[in-house]
Amino acid sequence: MKHLRVNRLPALPGPAAWNLLLGPAPVHAPLEGACTADIVIVGAGFAGLSAARRARQIEPGARIIVLEAERIAESSAGRNSGFMIDLPHELTSDDYAAPATTGP
Repeated sequence: MKHLRVNRLPALPGPAAWNLLLGPAPVHAPLEGACTADIVIVGAGFAGLSAARRARQIEPGARIIVLEAERIAESSAGRNSGFMIDLPHELTSDDYAAPATTGP
């Protein structure tokens, strides 16, 4: 088995703005020592958390570990917008932004 050690984290230009509403993040101890899992997911962004959820649905008894170097949703996925739209929408529609209003 090959062992790798991460010596640096991604360079991000300060905290994600929406995440500042949450207050300070708790300090977690780094993962040390050996641990085993059936499934390991690297990254707790939208894709990683979705993969973990789906893996749990498929294999309810599996030991699933999600590794994240930063605060959840603080990296690229959270900076994208900080939320997801779960409704279908048509970006090319004439009233995508909102219907026009007239008068006061």
